[in-house]
Amino acid sequence: MKSPKVEKNTTPGLSHDQACDLLNAPNLNTLSGLRDHAILYAFFYTAFRVSAMGTAKVGGLEQIDGQWHINVIEKRNKERKLELLDATPAVMRWIDTAHLRDKLDWPLFPAIDRDRRRIIKRHLSRDTIRKMIKRYGRKVGINVDGVITKDGKKRGVGVHSLRKTAATEAIRNGADIRDVQQWLGHSSIMTTQLYTQNTGEEAQRHVKIG
Repeated sequence: MKSPKVEKNTTPGLSHDQACDLLNAPNLNTLSGLRDHAILYAFFYTAFRVSAMGTAKVGGLEQIDGQWHINVIEKRNKERKLELLDATPAVMRWIDTAHLRDKLDWPLFPAIDRDRRRIIKRHLSRDTIRKMIKRYGRKVGINVDGVITKDGKKRGVGVHSLRKTAATEAIRNGADIRDVQQWLGHSSIMTTQLYTQNTGEEAQRHVKIG
C-alpha cells in the first residue's frame, strides 16, 4: 500500500555535521554553557517540543531499569515519558554542576543570573531558547537567519529545526516511521512524513557561511 502524498514541511532541518557542530558549540567551562549543552542534547535525543523543554522540572527525571527518562507535559496537556538516551551524560552533568539534584520543584533548565554564576528559579522562555539556538548556530557558521523556500516564504533555523533533524536522523538510521511517529507524539503519520522529507536538500541551503 502506498503512503498518502503529502506536501513538504518547510521547517529547515540540519545535516548530521551541522547538528554535531551545534552540539559542540557551547563553552563547557561556563555554567550557561553546560546548561545549553544539555538543552541541545536533550532536544536532539528526545525530540521534545520547546514548550515541554521550557516547563520541564528536575522532579520529572526518573530512572527506570538503569535508564534515565524525563516526564514532560506537551500539547493539550498530554503527559509523556521520554528516554534521555545519549543526552543522559550532558543532562546529569548539568544537574550535578548546578546542584539541582535535590531541587525537585525547580526548572530542569533554569535561567542564570547576570553574573553567570547563579541559577534562578525561573523557566526559560520560548524566545530565550530560540535566541540561544540561533546564537550557537551563527557561532559554528550555520545560516540560521533564513532562506527563501520554493513557496516564496522565508524559513530560518530555530527550535523546531532540532526536532525535525532528530526525526530525520532516526529514519536515516533505520527507525520505523511509525515508531518515530510515536516518539514525536504525532496523532497522524502524515505529520511525521512531513517532518522527514527533503532535509538533506534544506541542509544544503543552510551551509556554513564562515
